[in-house]
Amino acid sequence: MSLHLRAAVAERGVDLELVLPAGRTLALLGPNGSGKSTALAVLAGLLVPDAGEAVLGERTLLRVEAGGAVRQWVPAHRRRVALLAQDPLLFPHLDVLGNVAFGPRSAGRPRREAEAVARRCLAVVDAADLAGRPARALSGGQAQRVALARALATDPDLLLLDEPLASLDVEVAGAVRQTLGAVLAGRTAIVVTHDVLDVALLADEVAVVQDGRVVEAGPVAEVLPAPRSPFAASLFGLNMGTGTAVASDALRTGQGWVVHGQADPALVPGQSAIAVFRPAAVSVHRQLPSGSPRNVLSGPISALEPQGHLVRVRVGEVRADITPAAVAELALRVGDPVHLAVKAAEVALYPAARG
Repeated sequence: MSLHLRAAVAERGVDLELVLPAGRTLALLGPNGSGKSTALAVLAGLLVPDAGEAVLGERTLLRVEAGGAVRQWVPAHRRRVALLAQDPLLFPHLDVLGNVAFGPRSAGRPRREAEAVARRCLAVVDAADLAGRPARALSGGQAQRVALARALATDPDLLLLDEPLASLDVEVAGAVRQTLGAVLAGRTAIVVTHDVLDVALLADEVAVVQDGRVVEAGPVAEVLPAPRSPFAASLFGLNMGTGTAVASDALRTGQGWVVHGQADPALVPGQSAIAVFRPAAVSVHRQLPSGSPRNVLSGPISALEPQGHLVRVRVGEVRADITPAAVAELALRVGDPVHLAVKAAEVALYPAARG
């Protein structure tokens, strides 16, 4: 089912709007405290906004007029919305089957029917063999699979996942992520995450929330390679510069750096524009480089950080990933003046507004 949410919560500085087509998964990104969990709480019926509306398919879940007058409010247990948090929150006194059957039983289904639903959902998340195990005896990955099965057992029209993999180690998270990918296919769902793998492997759409507002939204295939927000660019491992177009293929940043690149469509001088490029495309020099680079930024090194098998060199907001051998050869230290160069062919330029 399609989803349309508008919600304003003044106390939390949130005033956002989300639109999600039926059967699509939305990755909701943003810094801590930006409003992501607030949006989920409103949808789940755990928080009444100061104003807003939520429509799921043909049903209006809530409508609150400006000023706080509640005109329509479907209670949480009748919304057909399931929320899965970081903590599985399983009932410790029940076994796995009892936990997953709890939702159908609460909805009035007979025990045998509820347990049949629970077994089907456990099979979906590859946890059928855990049915008779006490909840308190599960590992983190097992508990998260069971919590997902419990959410599915309520047959929700909307599935909400609030950083469901954040508490799992890398190997376990990878396996659960694969399960989630199969479960979410064709479902209307929202996944709050800080992991670019979740965006790439689980989501069809992405929205970036900052300071309580949606600052960027669109299909993953469009946003991932060309982010318009600093948070998304950082999450996706890209450098991003913002400024004003000074030519069809160049912009000037607020710090005065003119960046040349490949623009599609061509920039219009005077419009707000964005430059995006990979840290691996940036070279580091002690002396001003000669040759073809059209983009050179000079300044002191602000940080040297490990980045996998490479070293990340930071000069202000710009990052360059180079080998440890190059760091040693150049004898780089924090505070040293350097020149960063990136070829225009490695820089993608975009209008700031997606259109």
